[in-house]
Amino acid sequence: MSEDGDICPICKSSRYLNPDMKFLVNPQCYHKMCESCVDRLFAYGPVTCPHNGCEKILRKNKFKTQIFEDVAVEKEVDVRQRVMSVMNKREDEFDTLNDYNAYLEKIEDSIFTLLNGTADEKDALTKEIEAYEKEHKAEIIANNKLRDEEDKYEQQKEDWMKEQRKANYLMAVEEQRAAQEDKEAAKRELVHQLATSNKDASSIEQNVQKTALKRSSARTVNFQPMPTSRYFEKVKKESSKPETPFTPFNGDRQIPALFEVQDHYDDKVIEPLAHDIQHQAGGFTLKAAYARILQQAFFGLGVDVQTELLAEENGNSNGTAVPVKTEEDPVKLEEPSIQVKVESTV
Repeated sequence: MSEDGDICPICKSSRYLNPDMKFLVNPQCYHKMCESCVDRLFAYGPVTCPHNGCEKILRKNKFKTQIFEDVAVEKEVDVRQRVMSVMNKREDEFDTLNDYNAYLEKIEDSIFTLLNGTADEKDALTKEIEAYEKEHKAEIIANNKLRDEEDKYEQQKEDWMKEQRKANYLMAVEEQRAAQEDKEAAKRELVHQLATSNKDASSIEQNVQKTALKRSSARTVNFQPMPTSRYFEKVKKESSKPETPFTPFNGDRQIPALFEVQDHYDDKVIEPLAHDIQHQAGGFTLKAAYARILQQAFFGLGVDVQTELLAEENGNSNGTAVPVKTEEDPVKLEEPSIQVKVESTV
């Protein structure tokens, strides 16, 4: 805060001489003055703002501590809170998302007018908001109450998830410590058996490794991280028409599939990848790779885009592929599946 900001414009007191001095503002005009001036000037009721040129009538109970250093930001936050406490309709109260977005845009326009509009525009909009608040008082109170409950729910969810993350972290640390202890115990056991047993070293090492593996497996089963959000999942209202992007293929919704993945293919390109440790670490499997290749090969067979769009416009689309059966169509969609066996390199 600047040096001028540390001096009360009314009594000229300085925060340098009074470090505990607090500055207050009134939402009527947002002129700043110290707490002592507020107590002194407004002790006997409403008084005109003591700042030169300001004719606003101020009340003592309306003064509040200034949160933001910039008064313009302070004013915008207060105006936004007042407007949104009245215009507080929820998204589920509108038929379409466009209607809800238009309502949000109207809120922003109202806030902008109250901040930057002319005096006549501000007065007209203020009267309009007051009339709306009076007419829809019950709905406004209900929505504000519901919003407070949701905020409380979100706070509880955040606190609960924070506790779960902390508990999972402690469990992971404990599991890591136990794994290190088992590793050191296995080393000591190996040294002890090599020194005392008459068996060959390879068999002793295998037995020690088997024992260590059993301990590790048992510890992994016991170590189960707690869920982070399962008990706080919200039930979302399903819309009558899901807003999903249109795909001209619809291969991901063709049931049953037009192919069947075989257990083995004579493939010299993809098959060696199954033995690569880097691919194995990422979860690579041959069957999943072949299934993806065949899915791409059969993507959209038997689907006519124009027919599907026409069915959707007529309200008959159920989200599945709409095949067009012709005499030249080589794909028979009536069959549950088509056996496909790739003999050459995919």
